[in-house]
Amino acid sequence: MTAVWTYAHAAAPISSAADPLAAKALAAEIAKRLAPLMPPGVRIESVKTECPVAAGTTLKNAAPGISRLNSRTFMVELENNHRTRLCSASLEARKQVLVAGHDLALGQPVSAQDFAPGWVDAFTGAPGASSSFDFSAPLVTTISIGAGQPLYPTELAKPVAVRPGDMVTVVVKNGAITVKTALESRTTASIGDSATMLNPETGTSVQIHVTGVRTGELVMR
Repeated sequence: MTAVWTYAHAAAPISSAADPLAAKALAAEIAKRLAPLMPPGVRIESVKTECPVAAGTTLKNAAPGISRLNSRTFMVELENNHRTRLCSASLEARKQVLVAGHDLALGQPVSAQDFAPGWVDAFTGAPGASSSFDFSAPLVTTISIGAGQPLYPTELAKPVAVRPGDMVTVVVKNGAITVKTALESRTTASIGDSATMLNPETGTSVQIHVTGVRTGELVMR
C-alpha cells in the first residue's frame, strides 16, 4: 500500500520588512492620486503611511470612496505579493491665502499691492481667510492688520462717504435738465451705494446714488 501525502499550499505572506525607497515611491504615487481630490488651491507637501512599506508594495487605491478629501487622515489599499491590505495614512498640505505685506493701521486705504500670497496649513491654518479679493473699488481696513497676517473678508470695506446729518451735494437729472441741490443724509453709505436723503425744504425723503464723499446723483424718471 502506497502512502499519499497531501501538502496545503498557504498564500505567501505579506512582507513586513520596511524598504525606505519603496516607501518614498509609494508616498509619491499616493500624493499623485490624491491631488484631484484636494480642495482648490491646496498643495500636498508630504504623505506618510502608518504601516511598513516593503519592497514590491504597490498602491491599489488611495482614499477609497472619497470624492473630496477634507481631512488630514485617510485610508489606502496596498498590494504586495498578490495580497491586499488596508493601511491608514496621513498628509501634510498647505493652502494659499492673502497676507498683509506690511503693517496696516485701522482705517488705512489699501490696494492689491498691500497684500501678497502666503501659505498656511490646509486643515487648521486661517480658516475662512481670503485667497483672493476684489480691489477694483476703494477699500480701507476695518481693523489693524499685522505684517504676514492672513486677510479675512470682514477686514476690508469700502470707505464711508456719507454719514447721517451730512449735507450732500446732489446732482439731479431730469431729462435734459440738470441741477444741483443740497440734501441732508439720513443713512451711512459708501461710494456706489444708495443713501436716503431728506429735503430740508419739503421734508420728503429720496434715494440717491452716492458718487463720492458727500456727493451723489439723483436721476428722475
